[in-house]
Amino acid sequence: MVTLAHSDVQLACPRTHAALTADDTLLRAGDDTAYRLVRGVPVMLRGDVTQSQREGEASLAADDSDAPTWMDEAVDGVHPHVQRFIVETGGSLYRDLVGRLDRYPIPHFPLTSHSGETLLDIGCNWGRWSLAAAQAGFKSVGLDPNLEAVEVARHVSNAMGLAPDFVVGDARYLPFPDAQFDVVFSYSVLQHLPKEHVCQSLDDIARVLKPGGRAYIQLANKLGPLGLFHQGRRKFRAARGFEVRYWTPKEMVSAFERAIGPAELHFDGIFTINPQTSDRDLLSPTSRAVLDVSETVKRASKKVGALRWIADSLYVSAVKH
Repeated sequence: MVTLAHSDVQLACPRTHAALTADDTLLRAGDDTAYRLVRGVPVMLRGDVTQSQREGEASLAADDSDAPTWMDEAVDGVHPHVQRFIVETGGSLYRDLVGRLDRYPIPHFPLTSHSGETLLDIGCNWGRWSLAAAQAGFKSVGLDPNLEAVEVARHVSNAMGLAPDFVVGDARYLPFPDAQFDVVFSYSVLQHLPKEHVCQSLDDIARVLKPGGRAYIQLANKLGPLGLFHQGRRKFRAARGFEVRYWTPKEMVSAFERAIGPAELHFDGIFTINPQTSDRDLLSPTSRAVLDVSETVKRASKKVGALRWIADSLYVSAVKH
């Protein structure tokens, strides 16, 4: 068996879910399938399927000889990858911060661990939510198809003195045995995948959750004002590539209950996706105003549950049967 260093979570073949054995720079499955360790990072992508993101192809082709130049240099302050991709990982409210971050924008995690529960963060990129989960007491594992982003995540976690594990993998084919995690989390990731891929991912999430474990996943609401605006801009055509897929609240609950178990919706934000109060000091006055309005409506939604139906960003919480 191959076990991750900090979380005690086991790795498995993403195709057969068979246990792995370590052999120098390879992780071998019982069916003679092998996965590589690149600079110590397990690359657990299936080579026999089309990758869900183009970064997956680059990760499959990578080897120790193509290490990014920053790995040989001292990185002072916020890592250049985070500076460059803050809008992609943080949202449009962060547009003014590209290249200007003076600290890592780590959000407050919406859940708390009291006994070191295991948590999988799907689509971790540079580790933002994996690190937030570690600060909240979870033994977190970040998974992303982008090897470069995962290596940045390892650098950032070391710089912050935290210890999540990180794995290169595909949300549709999770490289873990059954019943490994207490929580599976994902933020602003699955909303970019075709809905059939999301349903495939939900089936695998159910498999790796422990009985009674919880999925807590953010999706974009088709009925939210920002969602309606963006759908209108593209004339309500079907999404392409990495564009956001919008779900109705009813679709969300139905998909999660089919795959996992009883589900409910939680208000996350309105007029914005990725609203994080922990980053208020970083934002421009206009972005702060949007965040403040969103937080006001969020508080009101706790008394008026119907407001969830018009949120732009929703968490779907589902407990495994």
